[in-house]
Amino acid sequence: MTSSQRSILAVVLLTQGIAVGLTYGILPVFLEPLEAAFSAPRTQISAGQILMMLALTVGSMTTGVLLDRGHVRSVMLGGAGLLV
Repeated sequence: MTSSQRSILAVVLLTQGIAVGLTYGILPVFLEPLEAAFSAPRTQISAGQILMMLALTVGSMTTGVLLDRGHVRSVMLGGAGLLV
């Protein structure tokens, strides 16, 4: 990996970390009001976030392996198909 690729990877990881951190890190702020509004335990309210993070982790690891093996075109087509 060249130094240019490493710096691009570092910027992308930092940007994604901040974006995902703000998106998923905000739930604890609203956890108590959500718990009161829906009369649901915290485990039920947090279950969606936990499952989403698990899916993102597995998907990221799978995508990384496929991209590492050189299947860029199939990964891009699969991502576009999932979005459609």
